[in-house]
Amino acid sequence: MLPTLPTPPAAYPVLSDAKFKQLAAAYDTNSFMPEQIKVELDRNMQTALASLAAHQKYIEGLADAGKQILLQTKAAVTKADKGQPADQAAALKVAFNAERELIKIAKLAHDDHQSFDGAWNQFRALGVKNVAPKLPDNYLADFIRAREKVMADGKLINVKVAKLEQYTVQAKALTKLSADRVGTGRQPTANEALTTAEQLEEQIKDQVFKSMGNERLKPGSGGKNIGWFSVGKKMETIQRTAGQKAVTQQDYATAQQYYVNMQAAVKTYKATVKTLDTLSAVAQRAIAAPLLSSPGVAGALANAKTIRDEAAAVSTQAQKVLEEATKLMTTIKKKAGVK
Repeated sequence: MLPTLPTPPAAYPVLSDAKFKQLAAAYDTNSFMPEQIKVELDRNMQTALASLAAHQKYIEGLADAGKQILLQTKAAVTKADKGQPADQAAALKVAFNAERELIKIAKLAHDDHQSFDGAWNQFRALGVKNVAPKLPDNYLADFIRAREKVMADGKLINVKVAKLEQYTVQAKALTKLSADRVGTGRQPTANEALTTAEQLEEQIKDQVFKSMGNERLKPGSGGKNIGWFSVGKKMETIQRTAGQKAVTQQDYATAQQYYVNMQAAVKTYKATVKTLDTLSAVAQRAIAAPLLSSPGVAGALANAKTIRDEAAAVSTQAQKVLEEATKLMTTIKKKAGVK
């Protein structure tokens, strides 16, 4: 039975910087203007934080449902490994329904994340210091601190959104395996086995290039925020900042954003390796045992395993790098005078 999905949140209020800019333009007209500007900033930020809480709760609910569906599907497919026709037919039904539901869930998560981002995008980009240069520093700091929380939490929420997309990849593979078992009633041929092995290699490359990168096969892949190459550059910046005699509030803010990206990267890497393991297991179960050692099949499977093992090694390294970054952030925070 498929789990009940959470109720979507109400439409996120769209935040605007118009009122703030209007107040900033009249900054010198009366002595109460700084307080009025702070009230406007706080009001909008409270709205953003409330939207963030609703968005986070919804995505977590979708993620929990998605995980439950995928686990049920894997259990049904594993039971069908014994070869009983009734179990294989049941597994196909479960896998088909799961794939369809996970595609739906992933789209709901993606669309809600886009809606949340769009609702506060204009306010997020607000250059308070440029528009209101005379605003007291503590008022500006309050705004920046709250904005950083929304941005940081938003990045970590996006990891869950991406993870749901990976669930659909796993479900699709499980559905294909189940359909092949029920539809043919025979063992795959040598050519079909080779195709399965080669497709696995390409699937694993695609997931790795998109989610974490592989410096051996495609230098610089994995994206500007969470790719392994990018994580290394961010770590270098954090190390330099921690080594400075003095650290400004802006230095700390930049380091904190990089640190959050690294947290997101580690979570993404772990999820990616799990997806690679599922794809590998499904592919090998689809190939008849005698064909696993045939030259073409064995070569493609070995290539896929090499890439998977490199990804797992990167995931382990990334966790160690994050541990070091956590210690450095304590130093940076102290030097910046952040409580």
